[in-house]
Amino acid sequence: MPGYGYASSGAKDRRYWIDVMHDYFIGRKNLKRVFVLIDGSIPTQRIDVDFISSLEDEHIPYSLVMTKTDKPNQKNFNAHLHSLKAVLEPIVSYMPKIFPISNVSKK
Repeated sequence: MPGYGYASSGAKDRRYWIDVMHDYFIGRKNLKRVFVLIDGSIPTQRIDVDFISSLEDEHIPYSLVMTKTDKPNQKNFNAHLHSLKAVLEPIVSYMPKIFPISNVSKK
């Protein structure tokens, strides 16, 4: 399934998928952790922040994985990472470790 940010039909479908996933995660008592994949090649998206905020509100453990880190140059990647941390700081109970990954370098 594509990520919630990929829904080509627009914001309404994206919101729908966030709500569906939110309800699913709340109902899973055996859930250990949610891995939130964030596109590192573009600036932080509001939909990602909203999703992380909903996980925080429900005290659902999560880790952040920043994908496509090979796409932007180092300066833009650092800007995206800094922006993500700045946006998250007021809404998270602690700053989670962000795992940058690259399909090209396999790191």
